[in-house]
Amino acid sequence: MFALKEVQNKLLEINPRFDLDQFGLKKPSGGLINLPEPVQEVKYDNEGLRSIVTNTTRSFDEEQQRVFNYIIEEILPRASVDDPYAPIIRQPEFTSRKCRGFSLDAPGATGKAFTIRAIQTLLKLRTRTTIAVATSAVAVSLLDEGRTAHSAFKIPIPCYSDSIYHITL
Repeated sequence: MFALKEVQNKLLEINPRFDLDQFGLKKPSGGLINLPEPVQEVKYDNEGLRSIVTNTTRSFDEEQQRVFNYIIEEILPRASVDDPYAPIIRQPEFTSRKCRGFSLDAPGATGKAFTIRAIQTLLKLRTRTTIAVATSAVAVSLLDEGRTAHSAFKIPIPCYSDSIYHITL
């Protein structure tokens, strides 16, 4: 039912006159209006996450390690790259950094998803929220909790030369 509610909300964003019935989807008998929003409480196995990061970074080539170190240093400026699990001293100048966006562009089969998963895993250890965005559903399937750019940034489909969208981080 929650999925139907999400589909209905997306349809209404596109066109207020759209309804599930128009797309062959039946509304549940109780309706969609009074459904509570799903609550997501995620608990991670920190030792398991540490092990993943350690094993992954050991397998990095030089370029992957450089990208990993750069992004982690930008997001967690007080963290030691050599010991990414060391406690972070929160300074006022760093708490103002609410959102950061990074783009990783490289040819296929160069380990982008491998590197991104390691970054996401380390940030989960530090209770940071991440979203991995890719241009295709195939690329998204390689990422943890990934989304297509069209979904994440509400890029209109189809895109025309005069289509406009705004990205806010």
